[in-house]
Amino acid sequence: MRNMKHNGFAALALLGALAACATESGGPPRESGRAQVTRFFLAPQIARAAVFVEPLDPRMASGPRYAVIRGAVEDNLRTAGFRPVPTRDAAELVAVVGLTRSLRPQLAEDRTNRASFGFGAAGGGGRGGVGGGLGVSFPLGRHREVNRDVAVDTLTLSLRRRSDATVEWEGRAVGEARAANSGDPTDRAFFLARALLSDFPGKSGVTVNFPPRR
Repeated sequence: MRNMKHNGFAALALLGALAACATESGGPPRESGRAQVTRFFLAPQIARAAVFVEPLDPRMASGPRYAVIRGAVEDNLRTAGFRPVPTRDAAELVAVVGLTRSLRPQLAEDRTNRASFGFGAAGGGGRGGVGGGLGVSFPLGRHREVNRDVAVDTLTLSLRRRSDATVEWEGRAVGEARAANSGDPTDRAFFLARALLSDFPGKSGVTVNFPPRR
């Protein structure tokens, strides 16, 4: 019995130490991975104004999942020089955010040939737009088998003037992970927001890697 109590106290002490390590640095968790980022805007100078973050789908507005997404976007907007505000009426800009997940096939080829995956994006319309597709290529004649086991998480964001809804800037960040290890899409929200808003406003109409390849 004494050994059981000792082991129990030791386990609790270990958990406490791990929790302290996780929270010691403060702030959002550090994430690894890569993302493809595409952004569009007309004017390279965008005023760093007061901004209110709202969901693309109004049904997302309540609940803890959207709170995580909103917090991630607000943190990175603040880093980019904007001032997030708690009410729409107090804002000059409205940041409309969406986060979606889809699945795509992964090709398992022989060891001497790897499938290559590519992202495409194109702007449309006089006020800009985010579009494009997700493709896959492989050598003809090679053996391949398809498994739908890659999760594709896409964070979209547009900055609009509250006065007339004119789009000042918009973009998307796309990250991938094996579906079995991907967790909830909101787990990737901070990483995708950081990728999208890094080096704001970025290069218009150009798809880049985040972090940049060295």
